[in-house]
Amino acid sequence: MAKDMTTYPVSKGKDGKFFGYADATQIAKSKGKLKLFDPSAAERVKIEKEVAAVEAKEADTASKKEEAKQAGGADASAVKKGPASK
Repeated sequence: MAKDMTTYPVSKGKDGKFFGYADATQIAKSKGKLKLFDPSAAERVKIEKEVAAVEAKEADTASKKEEAKQAGGADASAVKKGPASK
């Protein structure tokens, strides 16, 4: 029989903050260090991390575009074209 790989949101220690995900075996073997965390709060934390990552990526892209704009953009004469492929 295969091991059940279902994971559950857990907190670690007494702080009650979201720690990550663990399966039932890990929670049982932790001897009380890992405690179940509110699933809806865990989902919110996960979504907030994803949104923050996308925001950081967008900010990086915008800053690169602004740097290119400040530099004057690309000069068409600087582009070297190779021979046509057959």
